[in-house]
Amino acid sequence: MTGAREKLLSEIAEAEASLASLDDQREGVRQRLEALRRQAGSISTPPSATLHEEPRTVATPMTPADKVRLFRSLFRGRPDVYPTRFASKKTSRFGYAPACGNKFVPGVCELPRIRCGECPNQAFHVVDDQSILHHLQGRHVMGVYPLLEDDTCWFLAADFDKATWREDVAAFVETCRSSGVSVSVERSQSGNGAHAWFFFTAPIPRIRKPRRATPPAPSPKEREYGVHR
Repeated sequence: MTGAREKLLSEIAEAEASLASLDDQREGVRQRLEALRRQAGSISTPPSATLHEEPRTVATPMTPADKVRLFRSLFRGRPDVYPTRFASKKTSRFGYAPACGNKFVPGVCELPRIRCGECPNQAFHVVDDQSILHHLQGRHVMGVYPLLEDDTCWFLAADFDKATWREDVAAFVETCRSSGVSVSVERSQSGNGAHAWFFFTAPIPRIRKPRRATPPAPSPKEREYGVHR
């Protein structure tokens, strides 16, 4: 019995020594972590001009109201009208037209003879939470008119749909991020392209006449994929 007790006491002592060693290691890691956090906090993040931080830094919306709120904060356009997607019965091609309460009403709507923008019986639907929720639920495909009445806009998009769209958008994103510009990329609905989105923290004016400037020399990757700033 004495030998068994001594063996148990020896094992307990070894376990206690291991536990103490783990405590020391934990304390060392904790101090290292605090030092790293202080170091990271002392390094300023490069400014992103008037652009939103990328969506990956935003908490994932959980409720329908959260998702609608996020959608409205990014895709800000004209609040008094929005387009919805339609398919032509003649050509089967897709297009967008203003959502209107009088659309195809006999004796009121004279499409296609009179275009929506020229119709005297306009009853355009306003952008509200319900219309956005229906878009997110797939009940309709909702668009946005980004140019506001004062010729400003809240976001910008670049479209990539050529055969080399994967390489092109990768080079484009690399150039944006190396320049401190936040960009968000999504796959096109067709699967054969991509859209690069820029979201601003304040509306910016539309440039009516492009300004000519001498661009900086492209990087090797930009030269390879033909991307210029």
